[in-house]
Amino acid sequence: MNSKKNPKTKETTSEKHLHSAITEEFRRVKVCYGESWQLKEEEYICHGCEESNCVKTCFCENEIREILDHLNEKCDTRKRWNAKVTVSSLNKLYKKGYNATQIKAVIDLKAKEWKDNKTMKYFLRPSTLFELSNFKRYLKQTSLTNPK
Repeated sequence: MNSKKNPKTKETTSEKHLHSAITEEFRRVKVCYGESWQLKEEEYICHGCEESNCVKTCFCENEIREILDHLNEKCDTRKRWNAKVTVSSLNKLYKKGYNATQIKAVIDLKAKEWKDNKTMKYFLRPSTLFELSNFKRYLKQTSLTNPK
């Protein structure tokens, strides 16, 4: 590949190609996902895009809503599905290979254990349940296995 420096931008042709690809990827994400808000530069909420060229890197909006609806129902809470810490925590779990079924199993387990306990009921929240180190411990207590 040609790697000549462009005197105006001071980037090589290959760097320019990479920048163009990243910019095009960002546009594709914006087009496919609408006006998704950004948690970090590369972390978006997927809105269930059906495009064949989209690579799923996080839970879709409907999956996050489903998980939080399950949490709210089982724990008698009113947690918002679109809170940044919730989405970020769930996407970290997704990237580690965990799925919605495993997350719901942890919610069920902890709701059963903590729901009627005045002290522990406070911890039936996304920041506790979905924090990676806690989640791993909780999942071991269920009949489901860790991701491969």
